Amino acid sequence: MKTTKVELSASEKERLGQFINSGSAKAREIKHANVLVKLGAGWKQNQIAEAFGLSEGTVIRIKQRFLEEGLEAALVDKARSGGPKRITGEVKAVIIATACSQAPEGHSRWSLRLLAAKMVELAVVEQPISHNTIGEILKKTNLNPGKNNNGVSQLSERNS
Repeated sequence: MKTTKVELSASEKERLGQFINSGSAKAREIKHANVLVKLGAGWKQNQIAEAFGLSEGTVIRIKQRFLEEGLEAALVDKARSGGPKRITGEVKAVIIATACSQAPEGHSRWSLRLLAAKMVELAVVEQPISHNTIGEILKKTNLNPGKNNNGVSQLSERNS
């Protein structure tokens, strides 16, 4: 495979220097900029990888993107596919509202597992949801189904 040297123009060097020193870019993008500066200075790929704690493959990909797509493309990561989020804001709202409602008959309060089962029963989620996920959602709202002084059900008990 033919290796191509990275040659940076004066304006590209200036742009990279400003980018690195700006402090407003993402750390990963700044690292990419540093890689390009070192490639332009004639460093070897393995030296750059070691200096910045990257794999040599990452250095090669940054170099390749610079050569094929230009400076801006080499600085930013391509969008990653990932899967769609299963837990939308609407799902979280239903979980929280259910946790604040009266516990099912035969139970003094909602447990995380009861809430998870209820979400499947209500068809709020397509696949079963982990009780740990329920706990994380409630933790962010300071709700705890195990506490007695929690949620709307307690307010309605006091008002009756």
